[in-house]
Amino acid sequence: MECSLDGAVFAACTTPAALSGLTDGSHTFQVRARDAATNVDPTPASFTWTVDTIAPDTSFTSTPPALSGSSSAAFSFTSTEAGTLECSLDGSVFIACTSPVALTGLSDGSHTFQVRGRDAAGNADATPASF
Repeated sequence: MECSLDGAVFAACTTPAALSGLTDGSHTFQVRARDAATNVDPTPASFTWTVDTIAPDTSFTSTPPALSGSSSAAFSFTSTEAGTLECSLDGSVFIACTSPVALTGLSDGSHTFQVRGRDAAGNADATPASF
């Protein structure tokens, strides 16, 4: 067996093949057979995938005033990567949400609204936007 990662020259390999230290981005792994007479498989098996270890960054695009006489608050927000957005009010569990969010029926006092992005690879913003 011979293997190639990302277009490198084919080299002898065994199965299973363990790859480590891969950078973020697209990768293609190919494997082909070579027999004792040095005949080479002309159509190597090929698999392409994407490594994504970087979490999105989430930010507010609009917030209510820091001090308000209203029991309602509206927030708009965005993430640097496609995926899902998750919101939390006053330390509650993060749940899926979409921008904008309108909160109503808020009690008097201080409140904290947080939002984080989660990309398709499951990476979540470790420092949610907080207001």
